[in-house]
Order: sequence, then C-alpha cells, then structure tokens
Amino acid sequence: MYAPIPGYQKPSSIDELALLAETLGQQLANKNHDGVLECFNKIR
Repeated sequence: MYAPIPGYQKPSSIDELALLAETLGQQLANKNHDGVLECFNKIR
C-alpha cells in the first residue's frame, strides 16, 4: 500500500474504496466502532 500524499485527493474511486475497505477491516479487528462508522460514512 502507498502512503497518502498530503493535499492530494482521490487517485481513483477504486483505489479509494480499496483503501477504505482495508481501513474498515483494521477498525473492525480493533473493535474501533468510531473508526468503523467513519469508514461507512465515507463510503456513503
């Protein structure tokens, strides 16, 4: 995975969705409910 570049928006919707899915998985694994909700809000 690559590190996000500050000030750079959305390389593509697929890349962004993949990154969100990965983040969502990590938040679920850590039982971080606020992080999970944040991911879902970004997807919607």
